[in-house]
Amino acid sequence: KDSDTKLLVGIADERTDKVIEYAKFVEQTNADGHLLINSFYMTPTEEEAFHQFKDVNDVVTKPIMMYNNPFTANVDLENETIYKIDQELDNVQYIKESTGDIRKVRTLVENTDLVMFCGSDDLAYESFAVGATGWVSVAANIAPNSASKLYELMKADKYEEARALNKDLLPLCEFLEDSGKYVQIVKKAMDLKGLNGGPSRKPRLGLTDDEVEKLKRLMEKLD
Repeated sequence: KDSDTKLLVGIADERTDKVIEYAKFVEQTNADGHLLINSFYMTPTEEEAFHQFKDVNDVVTKPIMMYNNPFTANVDLENETIYKIDQELDNVQYIKESTGDIRKVRTLVENTDLVMFCGSDDLAYESFAVGATGWVSVAANIAPNSASKLYELMKADKYEEARALNKDLLPLCEFLEDSGKYVQIVKKAMDLKGLNGGPSRKPRLGLTDDEVEKLKRLMEKLD
C-alpha cells in the first residue's frame, strides 16, 4: 500500500451500538480510519450527535472523519457542536463538509484544527481557495485526471489555470449534485468507458435517455 494513500471505512448506522460494532471491526483491519456521519432517519439533537461521536471516539485508536451532510442525515451540525467535537474528541481529526455552504467551510477552517475535506463536488474550487486540504470527490470516479489536476493546481496556487479547468469540470459536478443520482451517473460513466459499471441496485433506477446524452456531452472535455 502506498504510504500516502489512506483508506477510511464508512461505519454509519442509525444505532450507536451498531456503529461501535462496525468501528471495532475496522480497528482490527488494515484500514487507516473511520468515516462517521451522525445517525440518519432519527434526526438527532446536537447533544445526541455529539455523544455518538464521543462514544465512538472513546473506543477507537484510529482517526475519525466527521461527515456533515444534512441532505442524507437530516441535520446540519452547528458550528458550536463541531467546535466542541474538535476540542474534546482527540480521534476526530478530519471533516467531510457537505452542506454546500462555502461560508461554513471557511469558518471551520479558520476556527478548528480539523483537516477540511470538501464534500460538495460543485464547491471544490472554492473550498480549496478558502483552505480545504482535500476533496472526497464523486466526479473523480468519472474524470479522475481532471479532478486530480484541479487539486494539484489549487495546491500550487495556480488559480487561473485551475479556474479554467474548473469551468469544464463544474458542469459535471453540478449534474451530480443537482440530480442526486451519484451512483447511477458513476455507473453509467463506467459503462461508457467500457469498464462494466453495471446497473444500480433498487430502489435506484437507471438514468433516462436524456440524462445519458447529457452525461456523454459532459464527459467529452474531461479526462
